[in-house]
Amino acid sequence: MLYAFLIIVLVVACWIAAQEKPLLHVKFKGGVIVWSKGHFPQMFKHNVIEIGEIVPFDGEIKVFQRRSGPEIKFSHIIPQKVKQRISNVFPHQGFISDGEDRKKG
Repeated sequence: MLYAFLIIVLVVACWIAAQEKPLLHVKFKGGVIVWSKGHFPQMFKHNVIEIGEIVPFDGEIKVFQRRSGPEIKFSHIIPQKVKQRISNVFPHQGFISDGEDRKKG
C-alpha cells in the first residue's frame, strides 16, 4: 500500500515538473485584453489590440519557448481568421526566455 502511494506521488510530482510555463499568457474578452502575464513585446501588443478592435474575439493566447524559438498557442474559440492575423504579426525574435540576459553588452 505504501509503495502504491509513493508511486502515485512520484507520478504526480513528475507531471507537475513537466508542465511548461508560458512566456506570455493573455486573455481576451470582446477583443480587449482583460489579463496578461509575462513578457509582452510592445509592437506585438499594439498589433493584437488593433486586431481586437477590428474583429472582436474571446479566448486565450499562450507563447511557449521551444528549441526552435517561441511558439504561439491559441484557445479553440478564437476564429481562424483572427488566429492567422495574430500569427502574421507574431514577433519570433521578440521574446526573452527566463535563461536569457535582458541587457546584453
